[in-house]
Amino acid sequence: MKDRNLWFVKYIVSVLVCGGVAAVVLLNRGMDGLTEKKDVYKALCDAFCVPGVLFLLFSALLAVAGEGAFDGVSYAFRRAFFALIPGGRNKVEKYADYKEQKEAKREKKVSFRFMLVVGGAFLAVSLVFLALYYSV
Repeated sequence: MKDRNLWFVKYIVSVLVCGGVAAVVLLNRGMDGLTEKKDVYKALCDAFCVPGVLFLLFSALLAVAGEGAFDGVSYAFRRAFFALIPGGRNKVEKYADYKEQKEAKREKKVSFRFMLVVGGAFLAVSLVFLALYYSV
């Protein structure tokens, strides 16, 4: 099956994950015991804001990591790991070779647009509840 035919699965799974995080936040806030509108809107605003911001930030982190921003850190940890193993210092290549290998593996660009869209939608719903909170 082509990835193009199943593009909506990413969105459905992302919405389910965000909905699960929102449900956990609502349970944590004691949504079933809230009676005043202002408290309900505040809890709903928090519940939609947390997964929205998390998804936006995760998509930004994954996009930056996909561009190779953390290659130097991973090289340093790899070199430190091999330094602890007897005879492992001979296995570590130069940074330029390591970077070249990483770039060759990274040729296919992965899009995290679905995380941006779902996170932005949850954040937009959160802003609606925030406006309702201030209007009451």
